[in-house]
Amino acid sequence: AEDALSGLATVSPDATLADEGADQEVVGAATDLAGNSAEITHLVSIDKTPPTIAAEISPQPNAAGWNNTDVFVTFGADDELSGVASAPENAVVYEEAVGLEVAGVAVDAAGNSATASVFVNIDKTPPGIVAVGDVSFDPPASASVEGGVIVTEAGSLTFHAEIDDDV
Repeated sequence: AEDALSGLATVSPDATLADEGADQEVVGAATDLAGNSAEITHLVSIDKTPPTIAAEISPQPNAAGWNNTDVFVTFGADDELSGVASAPENAVVYEEAVGLEVAGVAVDAAGNSATASVFVNIDKTPPGIVAVGDVSFDPPASASVEGGVIVTEAGSLTFHAEIDDDV
């Protein structure tokens, strides 16, 4: 406060606000030596709490933690006091990946931020099968060959194979 003619008689002490809240009212007053007074009201909003953010995967991975299709990552953000100023865009992971982190940051109107992330494993390549050993077929006497295909009612097929995921 200031008074150029008679000078100041009283001035409100400084106010310190520590609690979070929107539109908290702070009032300041001054009186000069001549008895004139003035008052001012100021609204102060304080938000110290970061927004909340969550990330979700769709479809969910199988029991082993893997997907074999594209994965959609959806972000949701909220801030109850000052509101969300920016939130991440949803994402699609379409390339094969092991432990790929997909992260997003939400920022509220007060400048507080929070991060959420998910990890994605995608394997779209079927395993290769490599024959190890011999393949044999013992058709019964009633077997016949039609167009290169053995047609039979009964028989036995012996096949030994190992799965090689690197092929």
